[in-house]
Amino acid sequence: MHPEFVVRKPPNEDDGEDYIPPPQFAETDSDEREEDMDMGYFEIEDEGKPDVQYNRDDPSSVEGTIFSDVIDCRNALATFLIKTQSEFIIDKSEPSRLTVQCAYKRCKWRMHASRMRNSTLFQVKVNKTAHICPSVTRRQRLRSAKSRWVADVVKNWVRENSNISVRTLQTSLKKKYGLQLPYMRVFYGKQMALDNIYGKWTDSFQLLYTFKAEVEKASPGSVVNIDRHTVEFKLNGQKRYKECFRRVFVSFKASWQGFLAGCRPYLAVDATTLNGRFRGQLVSAYVVDACNWIFPVAYGVLETENIESWTWFFQNLKDLIGHPEELVIHTDACKGLESAVEDVFPGVEHRECMRHLAANFSKKV
Repeated sequence: MHPEFVVRKPPNEDDGEDYIPPPQFAETDSDEREEDMDMGYFEIEDEGKPDVQYNRDDPSSVEGTIFSDVIDCRNALATFLIKTQSEFIIDKSEPSRLTVQCAYKRCKWRMHASRMRNSTLFQVKVNKTAHICPSVTRRQRLRSAKSRWVADVVKNWVRENSNISVRTLQTSLKKKYGLQLPYMRVFYGKQMALDNIYGKWTDSFQLLYTFKAEVEKASPGSVVNIDRHTVEFKLNGQKRYKECFRRVFVSFKASWQGFLAGCRPYLAVDATTLNGRFRGQLVSAYVVDACNWIFPVAYGVLETENIESWTWFFQNLKDLIGHPEELVIHTDACKGLESAVEDVFPGVEHRECMRHLAANFSKKV
């Protein structure tokens, strides 16, 4: 079916037919599979599958056309119907098969695609007649342009400029396909395209412990502490629990040792709000070195500013630097910070920012 994926050599006098070389590695037997399971190694079925390329601007849906998966097949069909201004009705739409027909009852056009045998590739099996029936309404074309279709057609634009605006994508889609798509549909399509190119945002939380291991390996003596908590949620009426990220504390060895060895014991602590997709507080502890430059000691991410989160941050900081003599901690007047300093560093001189004190005083007056 796919001769381009098979390595062959010309026949010789000994062989009466083409020679197909054997696979480089034999399949694993039962003993090897059990050993892999004990070691925690699992093969990914989708990894290494052939990526079938096709003309995304002018896709073909004739019989025998092959796509990488059902998503590519659906996107190609949507592009074809949008460009030809056709209309279709979905009979079956499943992960393993896709069947559509013309919206006009008298039209005999019908297309059926499904997975190939013993493969994850998707192939058009039935499409005998050309589809030339026009669409009844413009709304049908908008229904065909779903968010996953938008993600597919704008992927190259997003890859060239990941900061491209949604308005610019709307204008480009209208110019190329004649569709004025809603703002939020293009917005979600752009987000899906970014996820396909760079990976999902939520997957980055799975790499936190990898980051911790790499930091401790590259800089022994550095500290990366990750705090998580159990979250309760309901699924189909049943209570379930999952472990979620809560806080992180990071301090490199050169930072905390440099503070103890060559900086004045005057520590400033502050926080700023994270306004991205995931909210929280970015906190940092820093000093001024001998050259009057800002010298970072530690930083972290907290879920919010309260006594509990600040106490956790200061406790991790105290485990590193201890309680230096004549230590002064300079903070603003944020919530929970003063109580956390008193609990973790008893007896330390605590100074607050006069600008924040004056602002809070003026609010009360």
